[in-house]
Amino acid sequence: MSALVENEITINKSYNPKDCFLARAWQGLEMALQPIVNTQTGAVYGFEALMRGHDNMDCGSIQDVLQQASDLNIADQLYLLLLEKALLKLQEFENAKNLKLFYNLDGRAVESNCYLHEETYKLLLKYDISPDALCLEFSETYNYTCATEIAEMVVNHRKLGINFAIDDFGRGISELQLLYEYRPEFIKIDRFFVSGMVTDSRKRLFVSTIINLSHVLGIKVVIEGVETLEEYELGWELGGDLTQGYFVAPPSKKMENFKRKLPHLDKIMSIRKNRAKCTVQMVQERIEKINFLPENSSLDVIFEAFRHSKDQAVFPIVSSNGEPKGIIREKDLKEYTYSPYGRELLKNKNYHYDIYQFVKKCPVLDISATTEKILSVFTYDMETSGILITRNEKYYGFLSSQSLLNIMNDKRLDMAIDQNPLSKLPGNISITKYTDDCLERITEDRYLCYMDFDNFKPFNDHYSFRDGDRAIMMFADLLREHFTDNNLMMGHIGGDDFFASFENISKEELILSMKSLREKFSKNAESLYSYQDRRLGFIEAPDRFGDIRKFPLLSVSIGILRLPVNVAVENADVIIQDISRIKSKAKRSNNGIFFHQYDGVRERTIGM
Repeated sequence: MSALVENEITINKSYNPKDCFLARAWQGLEMALQPIVNTQTGAVYGFEALMRGHDNMDCGSIQDVLQQASDLNIADQLYLLLLEKALLKLQEFENAKNLKLFYNLDGRAVESNCYLHEETYKLLLKYDISPDALCLEFSETYNYTCATEIAEMVVNHRKLGINFAIDDFGRGISELQLLYEYRPEFIKIDRFFVSGMVTDSRKRLFVSTIINLSHVLGIKVVIEGVETLEEYELGWELGGDLTQGYFVAPPSKKMENFKRKLPHLDKIMSIRKNRAKCTVQMVQERIEKINFLPENSSLDVIFEAFRHSKDQAVFPIVSSNGEPKGIIREKDLKEYTYSPYGRELLKNKNYHYDIYQFVKKCPVLDISATTEKILSVFTYDMETSGILITRNEKYYGFLSSQSLLNIMNDKRLDMAIDQNPLSKLPGNISITKYTDDCLERITEDRYLCYMDFDNFKPFNDHYSFRDGDRAIMMFADLLREHFTDNNLMMGHIGGDDFFASFENISKEELILSMKSLREKFSKNAESLYSYQDRRLGFIEAPDRFGDIRKFPLLSVSIGILRLPVNVAVENADVIIQDISRIKSKAKRSNNGIFFHQYDGVRERTIGM
């Protein structure tokens, strides 16, 4: 009895325990599939296969079924049997050839069958499914780092084009070792970190760090266990490539329940303006459409490719369905190129050289990634040869390290042009861009703050413009000292007007912090006045009509506009008008701070 059971078997007591168990498994166990979608587009990327029906085997759990198979020494046969059921289920979905199947790897099956890769390959051929469509998941239920057979198993499967993933990343202590040793194509971040990451800054930091690290290593990230719209949107904002969870769709044994594009995700995509619409012009112009090589290329073909492309030091390696797998660098082949017998050595079958021994992982990003995201991945590891760019998950082009350095310089130049020369804070271009992004970032409360000096013109007229400049620089320095969060946006609108935007903070905390800022500025600004004026607590200067009157010492008024979670804004002009009104009300308030929650008629709440 094997996984290739095709006819219904009548179970009776005359069968030996192994045959009986496999027959019951074929009849009683089923596979449910759960969609995994592309976070950028909302389209189904693949499915994870999940066992169902363990109670039909008189077992209390899925793990009990696997353990019984292991006890009978048929873990490999059950593994192949369930894989076949998953492949059959996948074929019920339209256009299944272009989708990935994520399937849990049972280490006990590997231990008992050193030819598991060959039998897996036969199953894939039987159902006309590309090996690249299969992704085997390491999980914490088995210690893969202690099994001597695992390294060989990974090599054998990978030679066939089969992918690997680490499931529930962050749950176990051995996963970093797996990440280092086996270089998986995918990481699935554990639900523990996804649940609550919208409100928990430490979980959000963990998720974003893993995403950035994975992208540097050329690994795609699956945000799994997503159960809410807020988690889905935040996963997208943090740069997750793929999403899985009950918000996307629960597992199902009925494939007719799924469409290539799920309706509620389509709705989200139509509302989301995709603030990263396309890679900005400076990046688009730097993308190199260099030639690539198929992953099944022989070493002879690779040598010839470098020989005929003398100006190309790197070749992207692309799978049969167009996905980038890594790069081959000319410098890694030089040891063999310049050796008298190097190429003959590589051709010698006794040494088992193949393309995968020379393929290097490389960061992979979608063309919709922002300039900031691309540069953050590059600066994470500036020794990388470049970044592979995809469009709709297919290879699109390459950003070499030199191109990335040029982009970085262009970005710095743009920032310098927009930077206010007095305060050294970003100017109106950066503020406008950030505000547009913020208006669509609906996964949490956002606070837009407008800060304007009180009595600045009389102070400037009474003393000098140089003292006015000192007051502006003083306040800019206070802003930087008072708010140290790297994710905070601070800007200088012009003159004595400043801007700041906050997230991940409560209304009470923000107002308390703003009160402290006002007090510090008022106290520090006293040093700009003469002793006599400080003692009096005012200056005498002409007002706008030319009449002399008393003006209090410098202070700052702060208007705060709150955009509640799940509220997107279609027209930024409405928000700008609101902030201006709020600033005026702050100047008339007793404590110089006015808070307002956005409730404009043009607000739009996103929901299911």
